Amino acid sequence: MDQLPKALQSWKGPQSVITTLREAGYEAHNVYRDCIREFCEARCFPADLETYWEQTAREYISSGGSGFDLGKRRKMRGYYRSPYLDQLSSEAKKFVTQFRVVPSVHPCIHAYYSEMEFGGKPLYPRIRARVEDRKYDEWTARNITGSGWTGYLKEFLLILDEAAKAQGFDVLIGAPRIRSRAVALTYGLKAPNGLLFYLHADTGVYNPLVIQLPIQFWIGFEKVKSDDFYVADLRYILPGVEQYGYYAGPESAVLGVGALLCAFAALARSF
Repeated sequence: MDQLPKALQSWKGPQSVITTLREAGYEAHNVYRDCIREFCEARCFPADLETYWEQTAREYISSGGSGFDLGKRRKMRGYYRSPYLDQLSSEAKKFVTQFRVVPSVHPCIHAYYSEMEFGGKPLYPRIRARVEDRKYDEWTARNITGSGWTGYLKEFLLILDEAAKAQGFDVLIGAPRIRSRAVALTYGLKAPNGLLFYLHADTGVYNPLVIQLPIQFWIGFEKVKSDDFYVADLRYILPGVEQYGYYAGPESAVLGVGALLCAFAALARSF
């Protein structure tokens, strides 16, 4: 086993990330999760969803990432494999689905995604409205005005720089370009076991920015490499936190940068 996957095996789950966000006053991800709990309340126990989210996160981190739920190396010796997800994976083979690839092996969450994608009711817009209502409370409590937000990359990079340094990330001098993407400064935070948690803005996007924050999150070992673990928008580590990456206005955008970097720094410190 290489150094990166070996170092990832020490992770015990997302609880410390959840605690850090709660103590910092970030709860919009819980609003999103509550919406799923409400949708599923007649189909499964709330504790079952918590188990699913926690076990999925552990397999995802252990494997070094994959699409959808299950780690791409879960069948190899030395990587975390959840008996609970084994059972769900077996049962998921019986799903009747309109998806080409099943987005979740949990029956209720599969039903939730099916309703969002194929249902006749506007489920997701209602959820987004509830999430943005919570964000409003959060940016109001922080006195965020959004005055520094123009929607253009130049100003976004200044906001990202301030948030990164506030969470303890340092600029990585001489970090190579990753997978040929156009990126700005790379910020990194090293864990005691050698894992390097780093992020940067993707500057190869629409300018002005539209709807979603262009932040990319990665995990490597000791230094940046081309085959490092791309953790995307953190949704497989803590479902719902990716909602901070979507914004409905300047204040929501500034809040989202701080929340996402808080979550990523908490992940780095959980090893």
